[in-house]
Amino acid sequence: MRYGIGVLLLAMLGAPAALAQTQNIPPPPPVVLLPQTSIANTCTLGCDSTAMFCLNTCVAPATATSPANQQCSLNCTTSQLVCKQRC
Repeated sequence: MRYGIGVLLLAMLGAPAALAQTQNIPPPPPVVLLPQTSIANTCTLGCDSTAMFCLNTCVAPATATSPANQQCSLNCTTSQLVCKQRC
């Protein structure tokens, strides 16, 4: 009986000490976000915008149902590709 009470007391006294020992885990490193735009991305977006403005000029304003001038469209897309190659 005495032995059982001693073990019980040791278990009770040892339990808080075991619970008090915690590991210090360092916090995770901060999240580093990549920039939303880069110089190359901005350059290609500029090429795309310029090409869209060019393609809009290929459509005759008086007749919106008429097909766009094919040579004009080809010039716009060629300029767009050349512009993107420079980026």
